[in-house]
Amino acid sequence: MQTEQRRAYEIGRLVRVKYIDHAIFLNASLRDVGPTVRESVGWLVEEGAEHLVILSDRRLDPPARANERERYSGVVLLKKLILKLEEVGP
Repeated sequence: MQTEQRRAYEIGRLVRVKYIDHAIFLNASLRDVGPTVRESVGWLVEEGAEHLVILSDRRLDPPARANERERYSGVVLLKKLILKLEEVGP
């Protein structure tokens, strides 16, 4: 329970990541489609053997109700598609 009481972003470090993203296409010419390079900034809250979880949006104040669950927004990235990862803050 102690881990759940600490918000994920409180234990993460702020990072900037550049990565190759998959692309979904619809009614497009095949010569115009392919993966794209994107970037994201957020708190690195989980690092698995093959992936990273980066939180990009966070709540600053505690939930108003005691039984309210935290909700998070972010990205899960495969490490093999990451081009650059750098820490941008303390």
